[in-house]
This record gives sequence, structure tokens and C-alpha cells, in this order.
Amino acid sequence: MRSKTIVPRQRLLLVCITAVAFALLVFLESVRRTNSITTADANGCVLQHIQAPTNSGSDLDSAVSVRSRAHVEQASFCNLLAQLTFAEHLVVPEIQFEGGVPYSLYVYNAGNTVSSDIIATKVWEAEGTRQALWALKLVETMRGKDRAGFLDIGANIGWWSLAVAAHDYKVAAVEASPRNQAIFRHSLCDMDSKLAVNVDLYAMGVGSEEDVCEVLVHRGNTGNAMLRCQKTIAPTETRLFGSSEPHPVPGAGRDVMFDYQATVRINTLDQLFGNNGGNLQIGAFGVMKLDVEGLEPAVVLGGDKEFFANGNGPPLVLMEFNRYMLSTAGRDPADILKMWAKHGYSISLEVFFPEAPAFTEDKVTTAAVFSKFGKSKFVDPVQLDEWARDTPFKDVFVIHNDFLKHVHNQQF
Repeated sequence: MRSKTIVPRQRLLLVCITAVAFALLVFLESVRRTNSITTADANGCVLQHIQAPTNSGSDLDSAVSVRSRAHVEQASFCNLLAQLTFAEHLVVPEIQFEGGVPYSLYVYNAGNTVSSDIIATKVWEAEGTRQALWALKLVETMRGKDRAGFLDIGANIGWWSLAVAAHDYKVAAVEASPRNQAIFRHSLCDMDSKLAVNVDLYAMGVGSEEDVCEVLVHRGNTGNAMLRCQKTIAPTETRLFGSSEPHPVPGAGRDVMFDYQATVRINTLDQLFGNNGGNLQIGAFGVMKLDVEGLEPAVVLGGDKEFFANGNGPPLVLMEFNRYMLSTAGRDPADILKMWAKHGYSISLEVFFPEAPAFTEDKVTTAAVFSKFGKSKFVDPVQLDEWARDTPFKDVFVIHNDFLKHVHNQQF
């Protein structure tokens, strides 16, 4: 459903031009060194999705400006809310997950699985989110809050990021779909500013290398987006790239169609967080959530040189393993497991904390939960080849071996 304009076209155009001009004036020098792609949102307002620098991230000024742009884009969106209304956005008030600060969460009003569940229950993926909070608390206990940031790759409409931010953790969220970004931004505009400032929303995708990709959205599930990129697209499909025609996706079934939403640039974890100089940079993430519809291997590859090097990667990772989507993306499903092994991680097929109760600050309860850590069986990922080929879908919990040893030697 298209959003509805509530002001004359001329006034809306002026607002859009002013917002873009402001961003360009503030960051003129860094924009000069940066490639970007423009897409039109549902209101016809041109939004500038300014991307990460095309260098390796060694240019500190450029890297810092990436985060600064994220904040300017967010502020501009909040200002535009005074002029626009988004008909497909529905607010769910008083979300309070596991004792966090209450906040309002915007969702799709129809046609989206995540939104439907949140509307009905005020929660989404409760067990996984609870595990993430306990994992962050463990990392904070072990090495301090400044190295217990949360990285949300494939942030969707922001459930995980906002639930974590409501517990006063710093968050970096990456989301490629402009429509999902708009809903996420809407929630940030309404959130307590002291918490919202902890969230950096990067309006882009991440992968194994710089690329230009199209965002495709499942017709039966608005907001469920996937990427198809120029460097990996089959020659027979080139004619559809960036077009508004329905897109059949190889391996998805003859009746499963995706619609084109936008064209976006892809950067790498090394580019985005190398020498970032902002709230969160390489080595500052305690927990990462990774859910990108089969492109998980590409994301990890994009962090080979810096992000995961020398033990810099997040010690704890929650990842969706989807054999079908990995295969559709052209990967052997076992590849992602081998990549974790290469970087010194082990995997649990259960959870980090068995039977973890509601998130709490109680020291006795916390110590009891931490004492259970590692009782789930963590295994070398290379031992899971057969499992990877036989398991259709599973959330897996990944831990760096050095961190696991450190926790086992700790007295709580």
C-alpha cells in the first residue's frame, strides 16, 4: 500500500530538496569521495542513501562521516514526519521486552509475518532476543560495556535492535530495504532520545565485496527482502536487473515471485567498521545477529581482512541457518560453518544459556545463568558437514573459542 501525502506536491518537493541539500552541505567533502545511489521512497521524495567509503576504511575522516551521515539521515527522516504520513505504518505502543525501557514500535499494517506476530503478542523471536540480551550481559561482565556492542545485520524493521537499545546497549544495525528502513526510522523517531542515540542505522547492505544490488521483496510477505547483485547475477537474468517487472528467483519455485524495490550499494564489514571512530568499531562488538536470507557467507567473507582478524570479531553470534536460502544463493550450506571454523569459532545447535529465565539484573540469578554457559555442546563447525546438508532450518549459536575458555576460567 502506498503512503499518502498530506501536503501539496510543491511543498513536499521543497521539503525533500531542503533535506537533501542540508545533508550535502554538511558532508560536502566526504560526499565528493563517496559513491552513492538515489532511490525514490513511497512518497516520491528522493532520499539519498549515502554509502560507506570505497577505500578499505583507513581514511579516518571518511569512516567517521559514514556514521555521521547515518545520524543526519535519521534526523532528516524525523523532520519529514511532520510533513508526511505513512499509511502502511502501524504503531504498537508500550513494547517492554524483558524489563527494558518501554517504547513504541512501528510495524507494517498488513502482509508481513514479523509485524503480524508483534501486533498480536508484542514480541518477536522472544527466545533468541532473550539469548542475545544474556549474551551481551555476559560480554559486558567479562570485558566492559564499551566492548559489548550489538551488531544487527539484516535488521528488518528493527525488533532486535530496539529491544537491545531499550536495555541501554549500543547498536549498529544494517538494513538494505528502504521500506524496512522507513519503519525502523519511524520507531527511532519516537524512542527516548537518550536510547535512540545509541542506534546507528546503516541504510545499505553488506557482502563479500563492493557491489550494486537490487532489493527484491517477496509478494506474499512485505518486508521479507533479498538481494540480487550485479557481480553474481546470471547473464540470462541481466535484462531484469533494476526493472519493475516481477522477478522469478532461481530455486524459489515457479509460483514464488519477487518485486523490485530499490537498487543499493553493498559494502563490507571491513569497510564499514574499520577505524570508524564512532560508537562502535572493530573489536567493540560483543554480540552479532546475522540473518540475511542465504547471504551469510558473503557477509563473513567481507570481514576477513580486519573485522574477524586477530580475534577482533564478536565473541558471540546468533545466526539463522537456512539450507534452502544458502543453496539458492549458490553456496554449499556447509561453507558458512567452515568460515566460522577458520576464524576460531565453535557452534552450539542449542542455545548459549539453557533455560535462561527472563532477563534480570539480580546478581544471584545472573551468576546461575552464567554458570550454565557452555553446558550446551559446542562443536567444531567442520564436524557438521553432514548436519548442514540434512538440516533445512535452524538457529545456531556461535562462540569464539578464546572467549569460551575465558568464561570457563571465570568465577561468577
